[in-house]
Amino acid sequence: MGAAHPSLVLLNLLVPGAGLLVAGRVAIGAALLLPAILVAAVAGLAAGVLARPLAVPVLLGCLSAWLVLAAVAGGIWWWWARRCAIDPVHVRALHREAAGAWLRGDGSALAAARRLADAAPEEPGAWRLLALIARDQGDVRTGRAAERRAAAIEAR
Repeated sequence: MGAAHPSLVLLNLLVPGAGLLVAGRVAIGAALLLPAILVAAVAGLAAGVLARPLAVPVLLGCLSAWLVLAAVAGGIWWWWARRCAIDPVHVRALHREAAGAWLRGDGSALAAARRLADAAPEEPGAWRLLALIARDQGDVRTGRAAERRAAAIEAR
């Protein structure tokens, strides 16, 4: 998702899930947008069909549901933007450290590669380096998991 574009943040809060959908988070965006559409439809029906005393609690319930969906969408957006935020200088230093340790045959290379993957969880190159170093040091399970993670990131 990268940087949170202000118009998408606003769209995501006004129409829960829409900003996530536009930003490429299709599954979670649709999972929030569809209930929001249902809530809007129920609210429209309640306002048009039900008598005023009956419509008020239904409309308040719809408003509450809408606000919950908007809060969830905003929270997911915040979490994703925070998760994707990386410090490029720090990541480059970690990459140099991990690659250098691996090239020297240093046993600390795997730990350095793990720190790199933690610092840049959405960078497939970090996971590919972790996979390479893990397999080279005999940790086939970690290597496979890191390779799958890199492939999943690249497939998005």
